[in-house]
Formats: sequence, C-alpha cells, structure tokens
Amino acid sequence: MIKERKNLVKTLEEFEKNGVYNWFLYNNYSMWPAIKVYISHKETNTLRKKYVAGNKLGFILKSISIFFISLFNIVWVSLFVREKHICFGSFVGLIQHDKRYIDSLIPEGHNYNVHILNCGHISHFFPNIKYVIKNKCIVDNYFFGIISKIIMPLLKNRFKPYHENCTKLKDQLHACGIEITQRELLIVIKRYISLYIIYRFTLKILNPKKALLISAYTKTSHCAALKDLLLEIIEAQHGLIGPQTPGYNYANLKSVNNIKIPIPDKVLVYNDFWKKELLASNYLQESDVSIVGNKKIDLVMNKSNNPYKKKSYILFTGQGINMKEISDFLFDLCNSILSLNSNLHVLYRPHPKEDPKDYEIITNILCYHSNFSIIDNREISTEKLIADSAIHISYNSACHFDAIHLLGKTYFLDPGDANFMEYYANKYGTKKFVKITNINDILNPILE
Repeated sequence: MIKERKNLVKTLEEFEKNGVYNWFLYNNYSMWPAIKVYISHKETNTLRKKYVAGNKLGFILKSISIFFISLFNIVWVSLFVREKHICFGSFVGLIQHDKRYIDSLIPEGHNYNVHILNCGHISHFFPNIKYVIKNKCIVDNYFFGIISKIIMPLLKNRFKPYHENCTKLKDQLHACGIEITQRELLIVIKRYISLYIIYRFTLKILNPKKALLISAYTKTSHCAALKDLLLEIIEAQHGLIGPQTPGYNYANLKSVNNIKIPIPDKVLVYNDFWKKELLASNYLQESDVSIVGNKKIDLVMNKSNNPYKKKSYILFTGQGINMKEISDFLFDLCNSILSLNSNLHVLYRPHPKEDPKDYEIITNILCYHSNFSIIDNREISTEKLIADSAIHISYNSACHFDAIHLLGKTYFLDPGDANFMEYYANKYGTKKFVKITNINDILNPILE
C-alpha cells in the first residue's frame, strides 16, 4: 500500500527536528538527504525497478562500450577543454529539433561544455550514442556507477561506523509504520560514499568553474563533491519541485551548525507557480529562485509530428509503477469507450526510463483492443501528445502540470490511499486536478 504523502513528509520532518542530520556524517556532510529520498520513494512505491537485460551479452557489450567511450571523453575533456562549465543532466532531456539534438533540460541562455548524463535504461539510451561521441559526454551511471561498484568492497572500514545508527533509524521508522531494513539504509550510504569519493577525485582533476545539476535531490554525492570545490551549485527544475517532494523540504536547516548539507545554492524554475511552490517549502530564499521558462515545451510545441488527430485520443502517461492497477484501469476504459461507440483511442505513453518488460502486462492484457496503442516512439514528444489529447491521465507524474498548462485540466488515478496529487487538488481546485474514483469520471466528459 502507498503511504499518505502528507503524513510521510511530517514524519520525516520530525526526525529532522530531532537531529537526524547528525546521525550520518561523512567528511562533515550529512547523508540524510540521500536517505530521505530513498525512504520517500520506497514508501510511495516510486522506486525504479532494477533493469534486467533481455539479451545479457548485448547488455554487457553495450555497457563496456559506453564505459570506454566515457573514459576517452573524460580524458579528452580534461586535456582540451580549458574553462569547464559542467552539467550533470539526464538523457531524457535530449530531443531532436531542426535535425540536431538539443538538451531541453538546460535553460535557454545557460551554456555548458562538459556533459555528464544519466542514461536510465541502456536499451533506450544506446540510439543516442552518436550524440555522446560527438559531444564528448560522460555517461554517469555506466562510468562513475560502475567504478563505484568496483571500489565499494575496498571501503568496508568506512561503512562500519554507520551500522549502529542504521539500526537505530530502522527501529524508529518501524515505530512510525515505515518499513526500511538496515541493509537498505547501508546500501544508500555505501553508494553515497563511493560516488562522493569518485566525483571528488574527478572534479579536482577537471576543476570546473561552473556547475548545473538536473534533479539535484537525486545527486547528493555530486553536490557534496562540488561544494568541496567551493562552487556555487545551480539546479534546473526537472519535474515536481516543492513542499511535497522529499528533496525540497528540510526542517531546522538554519539550526544545523558546522554540518554541510549537500543541496544546491540556487534553483531555476519553469514559472511563477513553481517558484511559489518551492518557496512554500522554506528550502531557499526568494533571491535564490529564478524563473527561466520551460525550454522543452517551447521547442516541441513548434513541431507538428503527431500522427494522431487533435482530440482523437485519451493519453495515459506512465511511470513504470503500479502496472497491474494501470493495466486493469486501461482495460476497463477501452471496453467502456467501445461500448459507447466512440471513436476515441486510448494511448499509453511509457516513461523514458521504462523498458518494454515494465509494461509487458499492459501489452498482454490489451493486445486485442483495436482502440488501444502504446506510443514508445520518441520522435513524438510527450508534450505534443498531451497538447493534442482530449484527456490526459496519469498517476504520480510531472506530466500533470504540462497538461494543466496545455489543456487546463488533468486527471489522476486514485491509488486507494492519498498521494501527492491530492495536495495539489486541495490547494488549486478539483476542477483542474480531477481524481478518478471510478471509470465514470472519465466517461462523463466523453459523453458531454
């Protein structure tokens, strides 16, 4: 079951008020932000599944090739790029525009010449390998991630001091109804420390003058290593940002003395809505939050590559979670639309990090429905699909806010317990954020 996010946020805030920042220190940095994000993702069922390769030999060969391409690129960058402006980004931001690739997550007017990208599923990323070679990119999780796993066994003595506090935290979380094992907490700590050591070593060699991070709350070891260089860390918004997101709400931050928290110094947000949300979390001062627009929406809305007619389909944007519930819902929705003799189609758009194995259950259940399709063609942007849809539906997704911007309304699937979309529905109105309690909540707008 999914925990109520409001109660989860308050529970974790109580730990912060009681000094949990001090429990997990490494080189005077608190590892609590990394632990907090893991706890929140697990409790809200948003942890990504470990990628299982269908073709193991192909997976190994691709991994090795990406590793050595990244190694060559990092050597090239260190030797031939003089003033380095570094961006820790994600491949999901890469889009084709005017026959060239653009990183849509980097705001307009911000230029970086060293790109370290997290690639997610290798099967989705590998078609972009030419971009990696041409732009001398380093692939974060298939370079630094592999090295961290290699050096982790050599760091056993550095992990031992945290066993007692991991047990202590596990027991106190259990008392609050949150089930996390000591082993899970230690894995987060081991990963943080090993990556921090690697990034610190690499960044000292690269000596960047400027740094931008995408989704900094998932890159706490990056932040710590960058802060060691006394760099101002800027984060560009990607997805949700604000008081309901675990990486953007910390209690008693100002009272933490002589402890460094690996978080950005400034954040660039899409618009005034997100600026207000971020300031509501007491995460940063108003002067540290700047509005830069949504480059991706601005780019893709000028393209007309959608083969589906406007308002001819209902779009469900996925996240690779709760697939059984989603497949059952889509099955009922398709059958109900057919019973109405409606020409509406139902499209499922997988998350960029979803693998076909993730949505295999949807494929199997709906393969015989003539009014259903899975749209995994990345040449059609998700934003364009949303803009041209009759109705947008999702679960816990930043796509809801693109739908609000483009359609004025979005529908969210009710998981049975409250999720963070409840917060937005209560705050901004149920006419914009519509909770689906049964299939009629979708059928009624169609009939109208």
